[in-house]
Amino acid sequence: MEEKIPELEKIYSYEFEADPLLEYAAEMMDNDCIDDFLERYREGLIDQSREEKYLKHDDVKKTLKAFGLDREKFWYLCLMLKDVMDIKTQNIWIPPKDPCDELKEMLELLRKVSPQNQGELSLSVGNETATASNRRTMEYITEAMEKALEKAEKELHREIQLPEGGKLVLKQTGFLDEKTTLAPIYRIAIFHKLLMHFLKDKKPRKDRKDINASKDKMMLVSRMIYILGISDDERYNQEWIETGDKLNFLKYNIRRYQKGDKLNNILNAYTIYY
Repeated sequence: MEEKIPELEKIYSYEFEADPLLEYAAEMMDNDCIDDFLERYREGLIDQSREEKYLKHDDVKKTLKAFGLDREKFWYLCLMLKDVMDIKTQNIWIPPKDPCDELKEMLELLRKVSPQNQGELSLSVGNETATASNRRTMEYITEAMEKALEKAEKELHREIQLPEGGKLVLKQTGFLDEKTTLAPIYRIAIFHKLLMHFLKDKKPRKDRKDINASKDKMMLVSRMIYILGISDDERYNQEWIETGDKLNFLKYNIRRYQKGDKLNNILNAYTIYY
């Protein structure tokens, strides 16, 4: 008989806590997130076409057993995290960077310019580029930008004094002009961040029966990225290379993009609070 994962029975928000299959999801998500997932589940919008691939993956099966995790509950957790990730990365508004932060970053570099530490400032618009390298020019630009930063902080940052003596700073970063779908690496990074949060306190059992199972949490996340079709790159499913060393494809791929600020900015902007 073909192995199947049971369908969810408690598919309404007032009864989902009674469904044991959503136990792991309830550890991670608040009621609103689960309710949104169940609504999409009822409407047939949750892709479960990879279930067979999941059930036939012996390495994932062994890893889950080694950590004492239920395969069916873990499946629904991953489906929900993927659904959240899809919502957070497809056809979304990306908040623009705070103008004050951009001015501060540029000023930090401009202030380092000295006779011993030459600098150059360039501006590109289309195919045209203007460059400033004269130290006196840089001083004038620095002075102008300091005034611009002062003006921007007054106009865009509003401080609210709190009764306890603290303060809250409200930031208006600019207009959201267009929607976009994030590149695959950002979808991978968000799914990785969410699933690793669930796994962070999970420890493998001390059982000799599990001696051949991978205890690498990052590898488990990587294989789920492959199984769920978040990426079809088979390197996410590969743990070892021919030399006997670990491939660590997910780890290095995320690290390569984190060298810039864009990935961190997006992860911070679209954090799921649980």
